[in-house]
Amino acid sequence: MFPMAMELRNMRTFPLPDTSKEGQKKLIGFLQKAIKEHRATFQLGTPRGFIDFYLEEKINSENHTEDGII
Repeated sequence: MFPMAMELRNMRTFPLPDTSKEGQKKLIGFLQKAIKEHRATFQLGTPRGFIDFYLEEKINSENHTEDGII
């Protein structure tokens, strides 16, 4: 299983997704942290998952932004 999916599972406190403003802020913060960690260890041509793939596509295309991955 993907480590990020395990961390998301641990963040869940209710059976339904938290769609409140606070829940959205937590999710965005989590994603920004994950992107930052991936960017720090990113190696072109060796994607480890979706985030790395997206970062690589961002380099090759003007259409991809960091906001787009979030």
